[in-house]
Amino acid sequence: MTWLKKLIQLLNKPFPEDESRAEFFRNLVFIGLFVAFFLFTFEPFGFQNTNFIKIIVAVSYGVVTFITGSLFYLTIGALFRTYVIKQNLTLGKWLVQMVAIVLTISLANFIFSRILAGSMEWKWFPQMLVATFSIGIF
Repeated sequence: MTWLKKLIQLLNKPFPEDESRAEFFRNLVFIGLFVAFFLFTFEPFGFQNTNFIKIIVAVSYGVVTFITGSLFYLTIGALFRTYVIKQNLTLGKWLVQMVAIVLTISLANFIFSRILAGSMEWKWFPQMLVATFSIGIF
């Protein structure tokens, strides 16, 4: 069997039951706290060069993560879950949903960063994608 067939089989495996709404929001709170802690503690991606009070900016990114994740869950996520209920949730479908939520958080982080910086230069968006996905892997 080729590696591609094995990968497709893996992605088509059933995924455990979706978490409840309460579990999702509880996890989202922890993710927001982790983002704030990580940014404040390790100061990655030039975070040490911020002109603002670092703890406030770090917590703000955590709040942006929480709000964006909540809005995603209540809108796009609800549509996704409706589609998946008709079919079975698989690892592949779950991964698509996770990539979509991280992309959405990247966009929200980018907009927040541009507000802080005072300009909206889209050339920085790929850097924000890399930063968000780097933290999102944890």
